Amino acid sequence: MKIKTRILSMLAALAVLFGITPTMGFAAANPNEDYAEINFEHQENRTNIARITADYPEYVEKDGKLALQRTSGTDALYLSIKLNDCFTNEEGQPVIISVEYYDEGLGSFSIAYSGTNNIYGNGRHSVAKDIVRQEDTKQWKTHDFYIEDITFDHSYYSGDDFRIGLWTDEMGHSAGNVYIHSVKVQKVPPKSVLWGEMVSEYQGNIFGPGEDKIISVDLENRNGSELKGTVDYTVKNFYGTELIKASQDVTAAGADTTTVTFDLNEIDQFGVYTITAEYNLTGIVDGEEQTVTMSQEGEFSYANKVPDGLRNERMNAQTHGLWFGTVAAATAADWLGMGSVRDEIRWRYVEQEKGKLSIPEDNQEYVNALRGKNVNFLLELAFGNWLYDGGTASEQAVPPETEEQLDGWERYCGFVAESYKDYLKEFEVWNEYNINGFNKTGASPENYVEMTKRARRAVLEHIPDATIVGGGLAQADITYLRRILEAGVYDYVDAFSCHPYDWSGRFRNQTFVDDMREFRSAIDEYGGNKPIYLTELGLTDATMDTAGVSTEEKAAGIIQIYSLMLGENLADKWWWYDLIKSSIDETARESNWGLIKNRANETPYAATPAFVVMANMNYELTGATPNGSILYEDDTECRAYRFKTRDNKDIVTAWSALEPKNVSFNLGCDQVDVYDMYGNHIETIHGDNGIYTFTLTKEPIYIKGNMGAFEKAGNVISVEYPSYGAMAGREITIPFTDSLGRDLEIAADLSVGGFELVENNGIINGSGSVRLKSTGADGEYNVRFVLYDGETAVGTLLSKITVGKPVEIEIADFEQASAIDDSHWKSVIKIKNTTNFDTISGVCEPAEGEDPGAGVYAVKFFDLKPGEEQTLYMNLPPMEKKRNVDIEYKVTLDNEKEYYVKGTTNFQTASYAYNKPTIDGTVNLSEWTGAWVTADQPENAYSLVNGTTWGGKEDVSFDLNTMWDEENLYMAFIVEDNVFCNNEPIETMWAGDCVQFGIEDIIGTGKYIVDNVDRITTFVEMAFALLPSGPAIYRYSVIDPAIPVGPVDMSKCKLAVTRDENLTFYEIEIPWAEIFGEGYTVDPNRVYMFSTVVNDNDGSGRWGYIEYNSGIAKYKDAKLFGKLRFTK
Repeated sequence: MKIKTRILSMLAALAVLFGITPTMGFAAANPNEDYAEINFEHQENRTNIARITADYPEYVEKDGKLALQRTSGTDALYLSIKLNDCFTNEEGQPVIISVEYYDEGLGSFSIAYSGTNNIYGNGRHSVAKDIVRQEDTKQWKTHDFYIEDITFDHSYYSGDDFRIGLWTDEMGHSAGNVYIHSVKVQKVPPKSVLWGEMVSEYQGNIFGPGEDKIISVDLENRNGSELKGTVDYTVKNFYGTELIKASQDVTAAGADTTTVTFDLNEIDQFGVYTITAEYNLTGIVDGEEQTVTMSQEGEFSYANKVPDGLRNERMNAQTHGLWFGTVAAATAADWLGMGSVRDEIRWRYVEQEKGKLSIPEDNQEYVNALRGKNVNFLLELAFGNWLYDGGTASEQAVPPETEEQLDGWERYCGFVAESYKDYLKEFEVWNEYNINGFNKTGASPENYVEMTKRARRAVLEHIPDATIVGGGLAQADITYLRRILEAGVYDYVDAFSCHPYDWSGRFRNQTFVDDMREFRSAIDEYGGNKPIYLTELGLTDATMDTAGVSTEEKAAGIIQIYSLMLGENLADKWWWYDLIKSSIDETARESNWGLIKNRANETPYAATPAFVVMANMNYELTGATPNGSILYEDDTECRAYRFKTRDNKDIVTAWSALEPKNVSFNLGCDQVDVYDMYGNHIETIHGDNGIYTFTLTKEPIYIKGNMGAFEKAGNVISVEYPSYGAMAGREITIPFTDSLGRDLEIAADLSVGGFELVENNGIINGSGSVRLKSTGADGEYNVRFVLYDGETAVGTLLSKITVGKPVEIEIADFEQASAIDDSHWKSVIKIKNTTNFDTISGVCEPAEGEDPGAGVYAVKFFDLKPGEEQTLYMNLPPMEKKRNVDIEYKVTLDNEKEYYVKGTTNFQTASYAYNKPTIDGTVNLSEWTGAWVTADQPENAYSLVNGTTWGGKEDVSFDLNTMWDEENLYMAFIVEDNVFCNNEPIETMWAGDCVQFGIEDIIGTGKYIVDNVDRITTFVEMAFALLPSGPAIYRYSVIDPAIPVGPVDMSKCKLAVTRDENLTFYEIEIPWAEIFGEGYTVDPNRVYMFSTVVNDNDGSGRWGYIEYNSGIAKYKDAKLFGKLRFTK
């Protein structure tokens, strides 16, 4: 039986609060018209609150207070509030909105509202700058949102004034729930006497060659009297190095606006920059002399904008222009010299009434903006239309399948083509049809071919020379590509497309090459000679995402990918994903694909380093053709490609994607010019008989010259440590050698910051060194050195110096500590010294301290040498039940610096079935020799029904044992459940008492596919149940498409389910062939990820479930699975 939370006693109040009954009026407890409040413990005492709306309200008690729960990943994301008219101010009413919340989990929230400068939702709302990110302190907190331009005129959606949300345009989606106790609104005076924004005549303050780098501020003095003083401003580069520090006088007339300008024309290096300004103005304020201060920070950039008329048809971008700004997207694409953008004019909005089609106004505006910039448009023909499927296409990811739907689809395709027949030339059929995120109904490959056939027929009727692009596959999914090829898609497309993202946390050159060669090879089997389009491919620099790379790596990846695409003939065109960052949240994956920043950024649409890099690359390589490569068999991530430019000049791109590497090339010329990835000239280098030495890093360099050769050569000069790890504040020595035994001068470029020069005696008789000292700032610094023979530069080298955490710490695994007692386990901790010269000692201990009584002690490690890794084994407390438990360890080094690592225990281990268990439902413990794991804690259980919670172990809990051999996987469950009920049809057996499990073997290879909401949904999922008809197994998802989804042939498997009082026993024997396909060979050394769920139905429907690991029930996401070990 489920336990009711504090709901029943609150029903009458909730009905009023959420409009379940007609709205009732309350006399204001406080007649103060400057203040409004709602407290969810005593909502009958609300003040100046006209209405509150929250879908699917749920109340929970947290530390003695009642809170409204807003739930991530559901429709219960928002709390909308309308105030009384006493707050209405069409010119903007400064207020502080105070939200009291319980800080549990890692959720986040912000506020959207209607203000005086609405830029979101087609001009319908604004968003607060603040984003509250919870820290899981388990404490009540209050955050004050200061908002100056909110109007309270009831013009926000549905007539409200503002909305507290777990999603906003800048924040993106919250990672967890939020619990709100009260909301207060207080009118306040404007915070600052001074106000102004840093702007220029160029979008995003992005300047190009020949453009005046002037930033201005229209400084508003809200004080009635004149203010005089100074503004001090500082300009820094991307690395934080100070480039300009200056001051100027400012006089601001009372109640007036004064223009302040900053001349930045001395910045002559391509890159991104910040400018900070500090105003100190003195005058009479409130009747006495005061000094008024204001701080500002803005961004600007200097980029090699591509000239008008030069378009790189091979380098393009996805834009989502309607979401993030049509003019901004068109302008950025123009400056980048892109041939086209990829975007959509969705069927759902073209046909909002059956049979009546029209292009929405905002789509027309975007098309006009692109045409005005001479940028083409690859149109995605997408997505579903709810007029044709009873509303199920409201998510739009529902492909047309019936005859009526397909007729409507064809009519839509033809209408859009006819509407823009003098402009559109390329059409892509659907997006990522091969994954559930964009194919919710699992429509077949044959259906995709029919959609493509109809789209082609409709488009070519109006544009006979149009290019129809097929596939649009998530990843370079060879398996699905072959399925649509076998279904006949080859005859209906002119090009094939895919989205070969790399989710490993870096861009792997060889993986990209291998995947795309295999993709092309599959097409060649059916005739070949068709272009390949990479219609989505990008890198995210999200700071809290496993796929995230650094901002510099993201920029560097642009040149790497483009060089590989051309140099290895992997594809014909590429659309970078995405042009504009989707929010200001720097942590989330989906917010950080963009080349320019979101419009909510302090400087709207400011350039990222990736924008500057792409602009220069398109300037240099538009029209370039490949002309040779230099590859290394021992390091496939180190590469160089030569191209002939459009004006018949030689240019080389070169990099080392892993660690920095000294290389030498014979270029067959006397001198070359070297440029960084932004396009800045580093130096003119003179070779030794045509031989040049470079230090290559992840950040590609350009080499230009009249090259008579392009081949490997032996190193002439070198830096001994191209990659260097150092501890903060320490001195380091970087040695150099010259094989010719010369005396050379060394120029060290320390503009990246982080170091100061201690000693530099150059190279004498072929050897020398430079000594640097860390200034104490952690980070990764690429320090460049140019070597001179007299006045002649003879080499450019580099050392990547990583300062900061000198050790890498990983909870690698968990092992049973005793062969005869499975209650004793240990954590396997790996510690690696990442420095070059420092030997490190220290101690590892549980963050909460030792527990000698439980055998839990700190473990010391000694003399960990540079580059060396040691493995420590940390005893866990003895455990009768092996559960998922959060753990944390602290590592204290001999310099007293502390570092932490967190993880979750996972004890799931399948032992080898030397003696196969008997599958009869009795669960003989002597037969089951794997590790028993348990799910019986509140954090394992989840309710799906409002007002219910888990009732404890007797409500539902389970123990699980797994075993294996070459033929089968074996599982035994002992489920405690006070009510057993499963009267469901076999296809929905999950809605009754049953067991589900998920398993996959792809994550360990790094070739997994992530869907549009960052989840890995490709895995095997099956359920086992005792139905009225008897034991049954149902397969819900597969990895091998040759295996059917649906009921499993019970003649090939064994399942026994018995019930004894409150216990249900499941024993399963299932062949690997039924899991992964015929001929599958289980490999105990492979990484297998596993999760399991027990569903609970007490007679009135599935109320919830309990799980060991996660990723099946709440979300389909194999990233949340745990490792399944195989022992033998």
